[in-house]
Amino acid sequence: MFTIIRKLINTRVDKPVEVIEGYNGKKEPPKPYGVAYELSENTEDVFWDDEILKDKEHAFFEGESTVQFEVIGENLKEAKEKATVLKNLIVYKMRYQEWEQNGIGIINENIVIKPMHEEQSKQWIYRFIFDIKFEYKLEIERALDLAKSIELSLNNSEIIIGGK
Repeated sequence: MFTIIRKLINTRVDKPVEVIEGYNGKKEPPKPYGVAYELSENTEDVFWDDEILKDKEHAFFEGESTVQFEVIGENLKEAKEKATVLKNLIVYKMRYQEWEQNGIGIINENIVIKPMHEEQSKQWIYRFIFDIKFEYKLEIERALDLAKSIELSLNNSEIIIGGK
């Protein structure tokens, strides 16, 4: 689900920054940019449907995922502005378009943008972070191979059930 969330944000033309996956080992893009980290994922049990359609069994499950977004900019003003625009995009603009259409919802109501600046090599890195807890519902299916007949052998006797 984390990959889908990031992909949906990056396909928007009005996104304030490109959001990359955290801890990916790749070179940092030019500033400003965003980084997303999946902090936790909690998936409920899978509920298989009793009805089998066309040799396929369907399952539905719900899950929650907390994603931390970090926005890094050239200066304090840029980083804060881009973080605010990204949060508003995710929470308000995408709620009824991308999120709802893909079975994704936002759980937490109070999302706070926090400064997390740091000094590295005598230069300041300006960053702001915020966490969003998403909920989602997924439908999965699996193919079933049903036996057409069963052959039993016992003491040189053969019994065939449901077949020839």
